[in-house]
Amino acid sequence: LFNHDQIHQVAHSLPIALALARRHDFDGEIIIATTNDRIATEVRRLGAPLVGTRIEHVRLGLKPSSARLARLFGAIAPAAKVLVYKDNLDFFRSLDVLVVAEKTSLILRKAHGLTRPLLVHTRHGAGDRAIGFDRHSTGFDHVLCSGEKIRQRLIRDAGVPAQDISVVGYSKFDIAKPSVQLLGGATRRPVVLYNPHPSPHLSSWYRHGRAVLDFFVDNDDYQLIFAPHVMLFERRFVVSIDKLRIDRPGRLAQRYMRSPNIHIDLGSRASTDMSYTTAADLYLGDVSSQVYEFLYQPRP
Repeated sequence: LFNHDQIHQVAHSLPIALALARRHDFDGEIIIATTNDRIATEVRRLGAPLVGTRIEHVRLGLKPSSARLARLFGAIAPAAKVLVYKDNLDFFRSLDVLVVAEKTSLILRKAHGLTRPLLVHTRHGAGDRAIGFDRHSTGFDHVLCSGEKIRQRLIRDAGVPAQDISVVGYSKFDIAKPSVQLLGGATRRPVVLYNPHPSPHLSSWYRHGRAVLDFFVDNDDYQLIFAPHVMLFERRFVVSIDKLRIDRPGRLAQRYMRSPNIHIDLGSRASTDMSYTTAADLYLGDVSSQVYEFLYQPRP
C-alpha cells in the first residue's frame, strides 16, 4: 500500500514487491494499491514493466462524504490518508498480507477491528527519530529493517520480539537512479545540500533556514541545493504528532529564487531519487534518512 501525499516513501517498499514478482518460486498474487495520481504515476514509472503485468495495480478512493472532510481539513492534517482505510475495508479484508512503509495502517486493527490481513512494516528509510522506535511497532506481525543498529533499537526501545524482525538492507538502493545531473563542468564549486526536516520541533528551517539561504546568496564561492523534506512545503501548516506542535513554513523570497548559485526543489522526483545526495559535497540537515543516502558514497 502507498498511502501518502507525496512520493518519498515509494522507493522504500516498492523494491520488495518487485523482488517478489521476479521470484519464480513465488506464486502468490501481488497487488499494489495507491491513493492518489502522484503516487500512482511514480509507482508505474519505477515498477515498469512488472506493474500492470505480474503485479496488479489498484486505485483506492474516498467516498463523497470522506472527500469533503479531506478537503476541509487537508490544509493542516492528512485526513485523506486516514479516511481511506474506513472507505476501503472490503479491499483490506480480502488480503492475506498488507505491506506498508508507515504506521497509519494500524488503524485497521485499532479502529476497525480487522484481525486480517497480517501487517508487515517496511519502515521508510533508516532514520534515527525516537518516533520510529515507539511501541506502535509492536502492532505489526513482522518488521523489515535496514540494518543491525535499527534491529537492536526495535528490540530495546520498541519491544519488538527479535523473531519478528528481518534485516533486509536499505531497499531504496535497489531502485534509486538519479534523474537529474546538476552543477558539473570545469568551474564546479563546492556543492552543499541543505535538507531541513518538516517537523517543527526537529527542523532547523523555522528558526535558521532563511539565514542559511542568506549565507549562500552572499557567498557564490559555493553552490547550494535547497531540497527540503518533500512535506515541508506541502501544506500551509506543518503539524508534528510525536511532540504536538504546529508551525508555518512560509514562503521563499524572490532573492533566493533568483540567486544563480542556488537550486531550489521543494518536492520533485529528484528530491527522492538520490539526485541531490549524489551531487553534493557536503550534507547540511536535521534528522533524515537522506544522511544515509549521502553516505552511500562516503564523503565528509
